[in-house]
Amino acid sequence: RADVACYAAKAAGRNRVSIYHLSEGDARRHHAELHTAAGIRAALDNDRFVIFAQEIRDLRPSGRLHSHCELLVRMRDERGELLAPGAFIPAAERYGLMASIDRWMIRRVLRHLDRAILAVPRLSVSINLSANSLDDPALLAFLAAELEQSTLPPHRLRFEITETSLINNITHAGRLVEDLRAAGYAIMLDDFGAGLSSFAYLEQFPADYLKIDGSFVRKLAGNSIDRAIVESINDVGHKIGAVTIAEFVEDEQTLELVREIGIDMAQGWHIGRPEPVEDLLMRLGGASSPARTAG
Repeated sequence: RADVACYAAKAAGRNRVSIYHLSEGDARRHHAELHTAAGIRAALDNDRFVIFAQEIRDLRPSGRLHSHCELLVRMRDERGELLAPGAFIPAAERYGLMASIDRWMIRRVLRHLDRAILAVPRLSVSINLSANSLDDPALLAFLAAELEQSTLPPHRLRFEITETSLINNITHAGRLVEDLRAAGYAIMLDDFGAGLSSFAYLEQFPADYLKIDGSFVRKLAGNSIDRAIVESINDVGHKIGAVTIAEFVEDEQTLELVREIGIDMAQGWHIGRPEPVEDLLMRLGGASSPARTAG
């Protein structure tokens, strides 16, 4: 309860006193969110986060020998029950905890999963970077220090940044993207097309991968306007030399349309649902004991 009161004081502007109390309505929901934030800090302290992975299928003839997946974070509560991202990520974003979660993910991948990932030939993995991390001037140094202790080379690792986070942190994000690419990491723009001026930013922030926003992809079969938008994003992506990825591919019909349009890769429940990273590595033929014990 003291921890909740501290978060409430910070949320109200800092440098003030906050008293914990049970209340109704919006205030009660606010306190519930503060409880979640306090739980996130406790989960970080007690290493109660776990990594899931979702396959990204390469649809290109030249890419069939490669494997790709996105790494996703999940949290266990005090009873050990797994929480969905929507149950803790909004609170983590609101109270500035996402950068700590990002660092936990990076450290866990580079220190505990590196050999298991390398055991899968031509497997590359992507890690999401939050808006909090884009504002972190020490992130690149942290990455360099972690890489020194890891066997995983930079070209096996991609960083996903949402288009909205990039636009909202344009100065810091632009510098970070440039430095990450110079260090050998690939950059993936997530949810591309959701912003009002998506194409205008591509020249300023050249990405290696463009993930087409799933709100357009899921309606490909029944909406000619969404199809036109997806086709235009795919065309522009290829013109700037980016690999295009369709999100939210949830059935065979959508997958066939994605192939027909010429999109390079696909991700969604029809391709594979999120699963514990150890299970995905085993399925791809490269799981090893370090991955199993990585938590």
